[in-house]
Amino acid sequence: MIPTDFDSDKFVQSVEVRPGNSRVVHHVIVFLDTGNRSRQLDASDPGPGYSTSAGFPGFLPAGGLGGWAPGNLPRRLRDGVAKVLPSKAKLVVQVHYHPSGKPERDQTQVGLYFNKTPVTRAVRVLPIMPFGGPLSGMRIPANDSNAEVKVSLTLPRDVLALTITPHMHLLGKDMTVIATLPDGLTKTMIKLRRWDFNWQESYQIREPMNLPKGTRLDLVAHFDNSADNPSNPNRPPKNVRWGENTVDEMCIAFLEFVPAELARSANDLKAPTPTELLREALMARFSKNARQPLPPSDANQ
Repeated sequence: MIPTDFDSDKFVQSVEVRPGNSRVVHHVIVFLDTGNRSRQLDASDPGPGYSTSAGFPGFLPAGGLGGWAPGNLPRRLRDGVAKVLPSKAKLVVQVHYHPSGKPERDQTQVGLYFNKTPVTRAVRVLPIMPFGGPLSGMRIPANDSNAEVKVSLTLPRDVLALTITPHMHLLGKDMTVIATLPDGLTKTMIKLRRWDFNWQESYQIREPMNLPKGTRLDLVAHFDNSADNPSNPNRPPKNVRWGENTVDEMCIAFLEFVPAELARSANDLKAPTPTELLREALMARFSKNARQPLPPSDANQ
């Protein structure tokens, strides 16, 4: 938990995470706490920082500033676009360690680069993932070389999509995210043909993609849980479910976007509250349009 002492909101154009020990650092996520819960959790734990389970930071965060996974490189946001660091907020740096079987040392660093030009849009992040994560019931059967996972969400507002970051673990095979606009036109946002756990890049869309309110986002991913997968950690293969360990699995595409409209006042650039973020995520998940069938494979792309 890292307190900040800024008297006003700050605009972050880039975040750079440098893992101190790449042998055991699995990933890093920088959450934002605008309350005091992370300080209380830190004070109640005798060691440095504090521990939680299932990747949950122990409080409902007010968004985040980004993170790192193997192969991910820092990216500078476009001019006029920024992630908001609220005044007096606490950076809660979640570092997930994968045990090596012996004591290890780590000093991971986080660098923040602030905007030097006026900001007109604030970035938000929407995780496209099975609802509930570890509670979703996602299961990758043993000996299935092409296990499929599907997710569907609907955007509750007009947005411009900026960046998409796929995330799976060792069994990941491929991932596609398609946007179906209200008029039926489809756009392939990303088609990752061969997943590599050691190259978890964030893919910046060349030109911001206009996605009107009501656009449905469909994610389709495949996993190879067969003995023919050289990255399979289990010999023989066994059923694998959602989990934090590298030998477990995940299926997420983190979508970074900004509102389609320019900010009209400083209030439009305020960071969302945790409640607002939760409400927006639930609206995207439980929209009637999110449960409609996927478009046919020969749809106009």
